[in-house]
Amino acid sequence: MKHKTEQTESQAPAKVPPTGKRKRKPRKELTEELAEEIVRLHGIGFSVRKSAKTTGLGRKVVRRVLEKKGLIESPPPPPRRQESASKLDPYKERIKEKMEKNLTVTRILREIKQAGYDGGRTILADYVRKNSAAPRPRKKVWRRFETAPAEEAQFDWSPYRVLLGCKERAVYAFGAVLGFCRKRHIRFYMSDNETTLLEAHTHAFADFGGVTKRGVYDRMATVVLGTIGKDRKPLWHPRFL
Repeated sequence: MKHKTEQTESQAPAKVPPTGKRKRKPRKELTEELAEEIVRLHGIGFSVRKSAKTTGLGRKVVRRVLEKKGLIESPPPPPRRQESASKLDPYKERIKEKMEKNLTVTRILREIKQAGYDGGRTILADYVRKNSAAPRPRKKVWRRFETAPAEEAQFDWSPYRVLLGCKERAVYAFGAVLGFCRKRHIRFYMSDNETTLLEAHTHAFADFGGVTKRGVYDRMATVVLGTIGKDRKPLWHPRFL
């Protein structure tokens, strides 16, 4: 029986202390006497932690006193977090080249999307704004550009996002403007590829009732593949030409 009694006592659960939170003692207020004591303790080799425990002050208060007296240096600022990878990273060099040509955000977005970019317009606009060499003036003075009748027309694309069949899709507005009378031709397409561009021109010419002597383009990839030489002679797209 004695053996069994001892075994039962050994299996009895240990007493668990109450789980209630211990009340913290209120911190002392910093006085001139305590500040002098902190300096004295530091002089005899006390650490910030030990000085705080001895004086009853917080470690931040002790450190602030010693920093103010010039006895210790302020801790270095925490290292900055590295920026997470952005969808723009593979296209930043190309974006900078287009920024140097003063292309708009809309135009840059269209061209990098053709190269595979699947991000949004907001991060692109933020990047362009932060990396612009100089802010653009708020007000500009424009000189009206006049041409003779049938001499010149300007052509360009403008992308939009619209709901089609309960689904958001990209559409492209082809715009053609006559330089003499400013008459506009606008027509929407589901793509802005080479075939669509040629079709859009035929509709514009039919709407205008003829063609102009010269066409002006904003270096769209379906018109100009690049430039050659120091004089930046355009390398025309062979099918378009």
